[in-house]
Amino acid sequence: MASLILSSPAAPNVRDIAEGVVANMKAQMPALYFQVLMSGNTSDPAWDDALANYNNQMVLRLTPTPDCVLATDAASSYRMRKALWGVQPWKLTGNAAAVDLTPDLPRILVPVYAYLGQHDEYPQATLGELSGGTTHIPWIHTEVVPDAGHLTHIDNFAYVYSGLNKWLDDTDSQPYFQMLGGFADGDGGGARPCREPPAALQARQQHAAAAAAAAAAAAADAAAPSQLHTAAATHLAARDGATASTHHALRHGGAAAHHSLGAIALLAVVAAAAAVAGWVASARRRRRQYAAIDT
Repeated sequence: MASLILSSPAAPNVRDIAEGVVANMKAQMPALYFQVLMSGNTSDPAWDDALANYNNQMVLRLTPTPDCVLATDAASSYRMRKALWGVQPWKLTGNAAAVDLTPDLPRILVPVYAYLGQHDEYPQATLGELSGGTTHIPWIHTEVVPDAGHLTHIDNFAYVYSGLNKWLDDTDSQPYFQMLGGFADGDGGGARPCREPPAALQARQQHAAAAAAAAAAAAADAAAPSQLHTAAATHLAARDGATASTHHALRHGGAAAHHSLGAIALLAVVAAAAAVAGWVASARRRRRQYAAIDT
């Protein structure tokens, strides 16, 4: 189509018509929706200009053009379809046919809006294969657009725009867009999707989880009694001959939120108290032995 526009004697007039149609499309919808529609099959903003140029050329089929241009375009499209038949990405032959990416579909964690023209003969995979079974895309909305062929968003623009509008406003899908960074308004040039790379998003989520865990640990430490208080209570219990059950109550009744360092300190104090008690008992036995020898 690009070569046709460049070589056609009617190219200047046709180009003006095409640009007028695209300008009319921009006027009929917010910048965000136009950006999403013109992005086609990719979400990489680097391709926006190229895709916009491609769509400028494709809208020729909706505009009044000379019959010779339409006939040439139809013949060129037929030859292209015939040449590509059997080697499309969805119908590979030879060694490439052994590559099956279907099991990787569940790894697509971003929201997907998939629509198919009612009369589109190109895609061999059905929408049901993408949204059903055990290998489906987790968050996908599928829709068949009536009275549309392969260029669905051009054949039935109003239907696609309405469906895309409802999908973007769906309350269930909004949290996913917020997780990905949402949509940021540009400087007068329309809104662009602002999505973090998966690795960056995962790193940010891991950092947030680590920060939350650290905050929870700090709160638990603040709620637990001090180690000095625990050691003093343990020492008093040992000195007064508290029973094991009373000592257990002192340990666990007032220190339910002890962390591991507090438990280690408690065991150390108990061991020290036991050692002191053993030393005192040994000294008393020796004193009695010495008294018996003196007598």
